[in-house]
Amino acid sequence: MRKLLALFMLLSSLWGMAQSSSIEGVRKMYLRNSGPIQENNQLVGYYTFYMYDKVDSKTNAYYLTLTDVDLNTVHELKMNKPKTTVLVEMIYNGEVFSLLFMDYKEKAVSIETYDRKAKKVGGKVLQDAHKWELMRIQAAGESGEVNESIFPLGDHGFVKLLTVKHDKISYELRAFNNDMSKKWTYTPKESGMMETANIVWTSDKYMLVTIMKMKNVFDKPDHAFLLLVDTETGKKIFETKMTHSGNNLSVLNGFIDPDTEHIYLVGEYYAPKDNIITDKSMGLYAMQMDLGGQGVMFNKFSRDGDLKKLAPADDKGKQDFGFVFFHRVVRTKDGGFHLIGEQFRKTVSGAGVATQILGGGRSNTSSFSLKIDNMVVAKLNAALELNGIEVYEKARTEILMPAGAAYWSPTLMAHYVRQYDGFDYAFTITDPEKDRYFASYVDFDRKKGESGEKIGSYVGTIVHNAGTTTLDKLPIKSSSSAYRVLPGKPGNVVLLEYFRKEKRMEMRLEKVNY
Repeated sequence: MRKLLALFMLLSSLWGMAQSSSIEGVRKMYLRNSGPIQENNQLVGYYTFYMYDKVDSKTNAYYLTLTDVDLNTVHELKMNKPKTTVLVEMIYNGEVFSLLFMDYKEKAVSIETYDRKAKKVGGKVLQDAHKWELMRIQAAGESGEVNESIFPLGDHGFVKLLTVKHDKISYELRAFNNDMSKKWTYTPKESGMMETANIVWTSDKYMLVTIMKMKNVFDKPDHAFLLLVDTETGKKIFETKMTHSGNNLSVLNGFIDPDTEHIYLVGEYYAPKDNIITDKSMGLYAMQMDLGGQGVMFNKFSRDGDLKKLAPADDKGKQDFGFVFFHRVVRTKDGGFHLIGEQFRKTVSGAGVATQILGGGRSNTSSFSLKIDNMVVAKLNAALELNGIEVYEKARTEILMPAGAAYWSPTLMAHYVRQYDGFDYAFTITDPEKDRYFASYVDFDRKKGESGEKIGSYVGTIVHNAGTTTLDKLPIKSSSSAYRVLPGKPGNVVLLEYFRKEKRMEMRLEKVNY
């Protein structure tokens, strides 16, 4: 079977190293309709989807452009869609691209797949998609939420997470082959509870899903459930309540080691009578579990003890680890783990209070906000013991919360911000053979650099290279209407810029110093 990586490498050798690309005539572009293409967790190129013309009063013309890691154009696909149709989501599984569209006028959801030569492989209109799924997608689009509902099952299919309603609101998992023929459907048994799902991790063999169960919309779950599904058959392997020694547990991240087939989870633990929505967690945990749902190793780290004493002191000598949202777990060559995240805290917002007063208490925002602070790398050894914590300072970002958020826990607020892509974290690129990774984020620095000029906006990259961790700051010098930072080949990042007046899109590689 030919692989996309081999094709891209061949074309790169024939065309040379482009390092940058420019597309003219881009009439409309959403930066989220572009991103990296990965195969077996290795970056192999990029895709961009944009409008370039109007066919008639009801139809728009679009381009799907594929490039290699050096930004050489590999394939282009032209397609016409009703102007009421938007691309909601797009992923790649190593063989085909899966594009999720929604027609707002027809209230129809469809999925189309294309191979690496941009040739259509299959398509399906989800005619039986429940109105709750349509409402969820529409709400995500109108509010700017990042839609994540399609996940690869190795290189031979996809799974779509849908919101449905039987007696109560629930979820459904539908798996498709690359040609969009049905593979299997998983529907949970009626439990008399509202159930919401979040897919944590997928492969060609297994899928990890976290489930929240509530009696009604006013109920608050004490803990999460973990569901393991066989992705070949769609059969449930186990569903287990996330508790340990009386503590209720949430799940922030997880994966299955392909060699040992052990499940690794990280999250927060709570007091026995506390719930994971409104109450403050006691600290973090790391857990190893077998494929039967039984715990093999479990370690917890208290916020005011274990974490605080390892946190670096500030200018006043104060040590405070606070809350951290972990975006990525990286396995290191020594068998340990690096947890990459951002500090955050719940606070009363001056802007939120003013909005409430001016709006006479009828504002759609609350007086609370989430303040996002420094980048954090927590290091665990192979026995899941905490070896150290590294903190990388960055400017504070404040996100106003919606009405009713006064009763949310800080962690629930962080999940809300994650859905709307409000964190500064951008991505992590791993290079296991050389035991290194590059974790990048976007920040603004008012200090001056070596040249004497203010640094301003920059891409910060935490570089772990054979046991040593350093920080690189790459200034962003851009006059574009909007920009986005994408992962690059090891040691690089890609800056995607859109110039609205000129109707031009540009991409360029920038090297990270390490």
